[in-house]
Order: sequence, then structure tokens, then C-alpha cells
Amino acid sequence: MHALPAEKEWPGKTSRDRRGSFLERLRAWVGSRPHRVTVVFDGAKGGDEMGGYERSGNLEVRYSRLGEEADQVIRRMVEEEANPREILLVSSDKGVSGHARSTGASIAGAHELVKRLAPDRKSGPGIRNAGAEAFERRVKGYEPQERRRACARSRSALQLW
Repeated sequence: MHALPAEKEWPGKTSRDRRGSFLERLRAWVGSRPHRVTVVFDGAKGGDEMGGYERSGNLEVRYSRLGEEADQVIRRMVEEEANPREILLVSSDKGVSGHARSTGASIAGAHELVKRLAPDRKSGPGIRNAGAEAFERRVKGYEPQERRRACARSRSALQLW
């Protein structure tokens, strides 16, 4: 949720509203794919002591229990997976990503998913605003470019996208 851009692109006055907007876009995106997608939120912050679970088609939403962080739930899910090489974990948390990578799972940054969910790719979060681009051209002398991956994705990870 921290990777979401400015409010006008992801409307909502509260974090619950923004989460709803995120899940709505994610449901639409997941609907056209054959893969199961699981999102994990810190549930205790939402007031639910027991955590929670809901499913809509191929989208599963989990909430951690009181005293448990979403990161712990994600780590446990990766460890319990029979074939972690079939997982594409989307997270910008280095600890969670490193743990998943050590099991053989593929990793993607949260910004990559946010870019795919943007309503308009040209003005989406993956592209900087015109002011920032002009500043980079003037001060740094080059066009800003998207970040490149440190290592190539496996064929199975590419199929998941």
C-alpha cells in the first residue's frame, strides 16, 4: 500500500478507502489471468483480532491476526508452499523478498504491480511527472529511465505476469 502514488490516481480519504480502490483494480487485473493471487494485509490494524480471509475468483485476501505482522504471514505461506519456484512474490520489503528468494521464489517490486494497475499507463505511477523530468534533463543532463532488474526473471516468473 505504501507504493501507491498520489491520491488523485488512487482516491480515498482513509487507508481503508485506498485499500478498497487497490483491491478493486487488482480484482479486475486478476480476472483476466489464470493464476491465483493472494494479498496479505496487517489485519490487527483494522481491528480484527483473529485475522481474516476472503476470496473472489482467483483473488484471495488475507489479514494477519492481532500481534502478527503481514510479513510473518507471507514468510509462512512461502515456507508452506510445495513448490516455491512457482511463486512470484510482489513486495518492496527486503527481508520478505530475501527470504522468498532463498526458497527459490521469484521476486518483483511493489512498484511493478502498481504500474500494471495504473488506469492510464502514460500518466501512471511508473512515469514521473513533467516537472521532475524537466528537472532531471536540466540538472543531470539525461532523461530519467525506469529502474532495471538486477537479474533476469525466470521463464516461470515471466509467465506469472
